[in-house]
Amino acid sequence: GDGFNDDQDKCPTVFSKVNNGCPEIKKEIIERVNKAAKSIYFETGKSVLKPVSYKDLDALVTILNSDATLRVDIGGHTDNAGSEEINVKLSHDRAKAVNDYLISKGIAHERLRIKDMDQASLLIKMRQLLKKLKIVVQS
Repeated sequence: GDGFNDDQDKCPTVFSKVNNGCPEIKKEIIERVNKAAKSIYFETGKSVLKPVSYKDLDALVTILNSDATLRVDIGGHTDNAGSEEINVKLSHDRAKAVNDYLISKGIAHERLRIKDMDQASLLIKMRQLLKKLKIVVQS
């Protein structure tokens, strides 16, 4: 074994002493995913992806297709207009829109996870990522 108990090993078929038993993700991959995530835009107040986002979403699909061990956490963000309830729902709906786009391009739903953001998290993230999407790649 690689030193991780089976219940803690996120990649039991792969030998790795780091990253919960999964291969370490190359810095270049993380940078490419972060670049793509910063270029995903939605219609104001909606979860509809703007067409300008497709190029970077397709780049993310290419990255995911290049390594079947990669998984993605997707968390949507909003600006501070509107009520807490509306913004929390909108952030979820935006993350789901990206999730659905990736699935439509052939990425298995098991590799994707929507991370819901509560209002406190949204407020912290808004200062850094207004109307952006946070995508965290994992192996």
